Amino acid sequence: MSTTQPLPPQEEMDPSVAHMLASNFVAELDPHAPSVVYWARIPIAWAQEITAETTRRGLADPAQLVKDLVREGLDRAAAAGAAR
Repeated sequence: MSTTQPLPPQEEMDPSVAHMLASNFVAELDPHAPSVVYWARIPIAWAQEITAETTRRGLADPAQLVKDLVREGLDRAAAAGAAR
């Protein structure tokens, strides 16, 4: 079922919306793909290693490191699965 409704007459629109619709505008989608948030409790014993590796890779924060490590692990698992 569609919820699309016709646009109101231009004189009833907000002036900025009316101007945008009258121009040759291009709407750009957000370049970021949808994401999912996973959560994990990390042992405190890993903190120094995480901090050191984050610094070694020149990353802004440990969340970027965790994301990179997950991607690397998934890539290795896929390669191992393809090699079977």
